[in-house]
Amino acid sequence: MIKINLLPQLRAKKVRKQIEIQYQLWFFSTLLVVLILVLGYFWFYLNDRIQNLQNERIAMTQSLGALKEKVKEVEGFEKDKKIFEEKIRIIRMG
Repeated sequence: MIKINLLPQLRAKKVRKQIEIQYQLWFFSTLLVVLILVLGYFWFYLNDRIQNLQNERIAMTQSLGALKEKVKEVEGFEKDKKIFEEKIRIIRMG
């Protein structure tokens, strides 16, 4: 009768399986770190973009307020102009 020793083959399969699992863990942990770095960069980029847009909105709001004051001033001048034109018209007719 011939005896076949299967233990070395089983052990080799276990070692290969462990090495494969180690490579998979290394790959996925590296992938996770890269993903975290990319998401971190994206988060900082979006925060910077939000801050810039908020600053731009504040500047434009201030500019809009100044322009509204100038529009009121121009409307006041136009109103005064109409009054003076009416007075001149009355003086010329009278």
